[in-house]
Amino acid sequence: MEVKKIIHQQKHLNEDEIDLLVIGYEEGKTTAELAEQLGCHRNTVSVALKKRGTKVSKSTAQKKLNAEEVAEMYKSGQTTYKIAAKFGVSRQAVTSCLKANGIDIRGRWGD
Repeated sequence: MEVKKIIHQQKHLNEDEIDLLVIGYEEGKTTAELAEQLGCHRNTVSVALKKRGTKVSKSTAQKKLNAEEVAEMYKSGQTTYKIAAKFGVSRQAVTSCLKANGIDIRGRWGD
């Protein structure tokens, strides 16, 4: 068996791309959405926004979620991945919303 090392190239954003990030973020897009749009990691987006003086908040994704609807979808058996896709946020944002509203998170295998 041969072990291969996978090296990921860090994307460096140019000034025009950072301008687009700032505009998109101010319009309400999440760092995850912007990262997907530009083909980079959300941390790259976050760092670029902060360097431009934009306050980056974890709550942007939470604002997109309707806690009652998220809870109902989850209780009806939908996965956090499907709920996240519906609202255009990360799975972690859905999990945080559920936990903040006192909903127990199912185990990976449904237990």
